[in-house]
Formats: sequence, structure tokens, C-alpha cells
Amino acid sequence: MKAQVVAEFDTGQIICTAVDIGRTHDFKLLKQSRLPFVSSQLCLADRGYQGFAKLHAGACTPTKKPRKQLL
Repeated sequence: MKAQVVAEFDTGQIICTAVDIGRTHDFKLLKQSRLPFVSSQLCLADRGYQGFAKLHAGACTPTKKPRKQLL
């Protein structure tokens, strides 16, 4: 089971939840939830959401270490 929670950073207020049965990629679950993101919003996410920045200008995910290289 995969669960996702979207919360407001400053207040901690929960905006949306999404749940899926079985093995589901984090980013796929986010796309299926069809959340409307405003372009001025800053969205912090973990490495499971690689590719999110291509869909949303305010997305911020950690940089992946290149294979066999240093960051």
C-alpha cells in the first residue's frame, strides 16, 4: 500500500491525501491525484518524485548523484 499526504508547509494543514494498493511509484501516485498546483507555489518533495520539476516550475527535489561520480 502506498499513501501520500500533501500538507501546507507553514501550518501543517493537510491539503490532500491519496492511497493506492500495491506497488506504485510516488510520482505516478502524484500524477493520478490530479492536484492543481499554482505555478507560484514551492513544492518540496523527496527523490521519489524525480521528474516533478518538469511538470511544475516550483517543484524542488534533491539532486540525484550521477552514477560513478561525485555530487
